[in-house]
Order: sequence, then C-alpha cells, then structure tokens
Amino acid sequence: AETGMGLNTKIAIFAKNQVEWAYFDVALHAVRSIFVPIYTSNTPEQVKYIINHSDSEIIVTELERLPTLFKIWRDLRLVKQVIVIDLQNEDDLDKLLEQLEIDTGMTLTRAEINPQLVALHSIYQRGAELSHDSPRGLKPFIYKIQPTDISTILYTSGTTGEPKGVVLTRQNLHNNAGDW
Repeated sequence: AETGMGLNTKIAIFAKNQVEWAYFDVALHAVRSIFVPIYTSNTPEQVKYIINHSDSEIIVTELERLPTLFKIWRDLRLVKQVIVIDLQNEDDLDKLLEQLEIDTGMTLTRAEINPQLVALHSIYQRGAELSHDSPRGLKPFIYKIQPTDISTILYTSGTTGEPKGVVLTRQNLHNNAGDW
C-alpha cells in the first residue's frame, strides 16, 4: 500500500491506549501487516530492542513518547516512517529536540527526523482522497486475509532478560475470541 503498510510489514505501536489503536489494528489486519505493541513503560533500550528485533519498519507513536524514540533514533535500523498521532504543530518538535539536548547532551536535528516523521492527520487526508478514488475501500484487501497470516507479535515485559516475542496468527486470535 502507499503508506508502506502491506503483507507482513511490521508496525510497532508505542503509544498509550486510545481509539487510534483500534483504527490501526483494523487497518493493519486489512492490509495483512503485523501489529507489534510496545509498553509505554519500557525503557529506551527495551523499545529499541523490540523495534529492531521485530524488524519493524513503521512506528506509530505520540508526542509524549517521542523523547524516548529520539534517544534511540539513530539505532532504529529498519524504521522508514514514524507516524505521530497527535502532531499538530512543528514547533512541538523543536521543543522536544531542545529538551533532548538539555536532558542528555545528545543533538538530533530536524534534518535527521523530518524524512521519517508523518502526522496522523496527513494520513487521514490521504485516506480520504484514496477512498474517493476507490469507493470499494478495503474490500479487495480483506478478501485476501488468510487464517495463517501473522497478526501480532506480543513481547513479554523482559523482567528476566530481553523481551521475548510471541507470534500470533489470525487463527490464534480467532480461536481465543471463540473461547470467551
């Protein structure tokens, strides 16, 4: 898909629970991408480990979590895009980068982060354009979903070492839902 999301693309979600999680979950299922949730309480090193270990190419986050990501920005080897749920004002980024330098002595420039940062509202706008151009929407994608598709990779808290990734298929989730 145009967003970089598609079959087996890993998308890490590093944000507090909110309605956008559900939006992304449905969208990721529809395009057969893999959902990789990350605890907001994880340390920067744990976040880096999960993103890199899972081979995540896209991160969905919020302004409040950007300082953690900025600390590990240069070590995120496969990340092509960082979608910021609540980014409305570019000045917020400047303030966060200034605070990063004050807190850590680390200098990260707008030139380094801008190519990867995308505000969620711009994705909504592009989605509206695509929806207008293609009224069938997600139906062509949904019909391709397979029970054996990987749905999510859940990572343990890592209290006894590095977090461990548990791979769940769409069938796993279906069976678990049926057990309720």
